[in-house]
Amino acid sequence: MPFRIEDPGQIRKSIPRLVRRQIESVVAAVQEDAKPKGDLVHDVRTTIKKVRAVLLLVGGKRERFRSLDRRLRDVARSLAPVRDAAVLPRTFERLQNEPDPNGNGKTLPGEAKKIRAALSARSQQITKEAAIDESLAAAARELAQMGSQAERIRPRKKGFRGIAVGLSATYRRARQQMKIAFAGGHARDFHAWRKDVKAHALHCRLLAEVIPAVKARSDSLDELGDLLGLDQDVAVLIACAHETPALFGSAPYRQSLRRRGRSLQRELRVAAQPLGLSLFAAKTSAFCSEIAVALDA
Repeated sequence: MPFRIEDPGQIRKSIPRLVRRQIESVVAAVQEDAKPKGDLVHDVRTTIKKVRAVLLLVGGKRERFRSLDRRLRDVARSLAPVRDAAVLPRTFERLQNEPDPNGNGKTLPGEAKKIRAALSARSQQITKEAAIDESLAAAARELAQMGSQAERIRPRKKGFRGIAVGLSATYRRARQQMKIAFAGGHARDFHAWRKDVKAHALHCRLLAEVIPAVKARSDSLDELGDLLGLDQDVAVLIACAHETPALFGSAPYRQSLRRRGRSLQRELRVAAQPLGLSLFAAKTSAFCSEIAVALDA
């Protein structure tokens, strides 16, 4: 389902229809059970991110839609353990292919196989405990109810003025969070930056059809989001290895895994920094002025 505004003169009218269609599409997919469960979880969480980004865009700082936003957040959180458990084995495989900065820490014969089996079993157990069918059905019901209220989700003003506060707030927060992340180097700060980048990227995707220059920006934001997403996946794996060491083989291997993870995170952040500095070089007022001019052109 396309996630874009096609008529710059109809922003206020387009947004409720866009939200309703996004929700109806994913609810139908869940009800029809047309995809693997993992794909449905991904689709539901992606739709929630899109709708929350719209709430931020048209509601300023979400004050207008705080209750609705919290409901969406809670639905996404209910499915997060399943998503994280599914991603963990893939992240492990990625780190298996990364060199150890110390030049050692290779798995013993059969050790990697045991770790893969343990992670797979953990993923299956978490999915079972999450009662994924019931969780998806509950998510679909909640989203369907929200879809029926989509007419409420519209800017109060027409044109750019209706989205100016939300667009500027997201851009400003992403710009500020970038500085915080690189100043401290903490995984939690990079994760927070990633969420802000994702929201801003979705705003740009909405506008890409009516502002051609934003399309390239949207693509670059997606690239940055991928780098930060992998950074977070590595952080989750390192934390899991610390909290449940029995899943991750011998102590020397766990130490090697941690070194590989930290090394990969450094590489990802080195790649993310110039991209972020370029994307968020302009001050918030200057960026929003460019968007306003482009929409009026």
